[in-house]
Amino acid sequence: MSQIKNLGITINTDAIHHSKKSIALRFIEFLQEFKIDEIEKLLDEDFKDSLNLNKYENLAAIKAVLQKFKEEGDTELTLNQGKCKIKNNRCSKANSDIYQLIGNNSGHTFDFGIDEKKGEITEIYSCMYFYDKHGNKSKNYHTMFVTYALKLADFMKKNKE
Repeated sequence: MSQIKNLGITINTDAIHHSKKSIALRFIEFLQEFKIDEIEKLLDEDFKDSLNLNKYENLAAIKAVLQKFKEEGDTELTLNQGKCKIKNNRCSKANSDIYQLIGNNSGHTFDFGIDEKKGEITEIYSCMYFYDKHGNKSKNYHTMFVTYALKLADFMKKNKE
């Protein structure tokens, strides 16, 4: 923690720095730190994604991914940034910035995107076509992608009933 001391007043500059970060960046940091409770605070109560899933359904899917990382022995998640390079632009997210978390022991990855508008998270999605800045395609995404997708599919099925 860096502090500024002048005239007997102490200002915590970490708090200032943290408040200036975009909500998407804070979301990613909390994801890296396995802090699902902090992620929950970032999503509005009325959050609905493009699949019409709510805040708590999305949180449950994210929690399932984080739990799977832990089950695989991962204690740290390294962040990469890249692009979605889906062929034929079949996805509305083609060429979007995508993030990749890599488990330090399993080597599994969670490749995802997050959209933000006016300081609010508007979409969270996984990606199967992540390419890093060197043009390398993600190879170990299957386990986390399936974990995430199955959890979301379960909620979609329940919502239809």
